[in-house]
Amino acid sequence: MPCVPSPHAYYEYITMGFMKHGLEVLGAKHVRSERLKGFSKGDAECHYRFHITG
Repeated sequence: MPCVPSPHAYYEYITMGFMKHGLEVLGAKHVRSERLKGFSKGDAECHYRFHITG
């Protein structure tokens, strides 16, 4: 059962954007996100990997 009311790309994008910005606020430079699984691809769950350089 998903943790959100209905799996929608909005929940994926808003959460991943929040995470990316949080890493930048904490001092990370050049944060890049890589989607492994996501609602926007038709998956039942979201998995992202964040790459931080600099």
